[in-house]
Amino acid sequence: MAVDLFLKIDGIEGESQKKGHEKEIDIVSFNFGAAQHGSFHTGGAGGGSGKAEIRDISIVKEVDKSSPKLFSACASGKHIKEIIIYSQKAGDDQQPLTYYKIKLEDVIVSSVDNQGASHGDAIMESIVFNTAKVTFDYQPQGKSGAKDGGVVTASYDIRQNIAA
Repeated sequence: MAVDLFLKIDGIEGESQKKGHEKEIDIVSFNFGAAQHGSFHTGGAGGGSGKAEIRDISIVKEVDKSSPKLFSACASGKHIKEIIIYSQKAGDDQQPLTYYKIKLEDVIVSSVDNQGASHGDAIMESIVFNTAKVTFDYQPQGKSGAKDGGVVTASYDIRQNIAA
């Protein structure tokens, strides 16, 4: 199943020409996760929970017109109000369905790494984002390709250590 990935950043345009995602950033991959450091192995009878670790979100993309601005944001420590990562696949009547979305709020670019090779197809770069709040949405899809129920959402305010 083909999947398209897009990155929308407040104040930074990309080169996507995909309908509905014009001027966003085409991405090749992303990595997002969390860890819970609670344990059943220490202290008494309980399995106490620790503070969740929301990992930095990384993306891989080809170098494009957003690259210099992302580098500048990293070097300056500039805060970005909002970043959204979208994932689309074929939906009902082969229309794109946004089935996975990650919204980051109050974001800094914590790392920019470029990699090129003389016989490579493109210069690639890895960008890492650190965020104060993350919201994760998933839209289930039925066998026909249509939406199957409502969006399932989870969010976490890292500064306040509050899950919603």
